[in-house]
Amino acid sequence: MTPKRTRPAVLALSAALLVAVTGCASTGGEVVPGKTPKNDVTAEPPESRPAFGDAWAFDDGLTVTIGAPEPFEPSEWAVFDEDADTHLKFEVLVENGTGEDYDPNGIVITANSGGREADPVFDTENSLDGSPSTTVIDGGSVTYNVGFSVLDPDSVHVEFRDFDLNRPSVIFVP
Repeated sequence: MTPKRTRPAVLALSAALLVAVTGCASTGGEVVPGKTPKNDVTAEPPESRPAFGDAWAFDDGLTVTIGAPEPFEPSEWAVFDEDADTHLKFEVLVENGTGEDYDPNGIVITANSGGREADPVFDTENSLDGSPSTTVIDGGSVTYNVGFSVLDPDSVHVEFRDFDLNRPSVIFVP
């Protein structure tokens, strides 16, 4: 049996659709001192990356804050990189001012340390249980912790991603 060939027109249409969908994504957001979200924001250059503890307000009213790193010792039953000497915990605050309910299931938070991807730590005794799954109502918020085993505690940045095509990822830095 001869394998089916994909027609060039189908491939071209698929590529055009992908460009159209991803081209509609907003890149809005800005660093906001304190916790007051701004909804009239424009795209900012990477130099304006938020520092740990700063709030980042997306143009749709969702605001995210990733707190300063706190060293901790994993508990006996934790899942972590046993070769790492340092483990850091970050408090994450998500405030919903979008005008509608927000589903946090699409949140992914990653970290880089010393030029390498940092391994996540799961540790219920240290309140590191993963991302929230309960809907955040408009005007509400959710706070939770994430942890990472890091190579170099003096060289860490944390990235917030939400798989909503209208929100770009945001990198929090020291």
